[in-house]
Amino acid sequence: MSAPTIPAPIHIDPAAIYTVAAVVLALDVPSETIRAAIRAGHLPAVRRGHRHYIAGADLLRWLTPAACTEGRANG
Repeated sequence: MSAPTIPAPIHIDPAAIYTVAAVVLALDVPSETIRAAIRAGHLPAVRRGHRHYIAGADLLRWLTPAACTEGRANG
């Protein structure tokens, strides 16, 4: 039996802009998770056409433990 592999760290550039698809690939989460966070106002995003764009700094804030706790408390 082989030892479990440790996933490589994820690098989110605070100055970069990400699409929902890019976030889904980077974080390995369902797109609905990201879209639900955007709809709920927990993850700021700008919509242009049919795409949402997310600032890296906002994504990092959303990923912090404090943001997760606030999201649960607010709904």
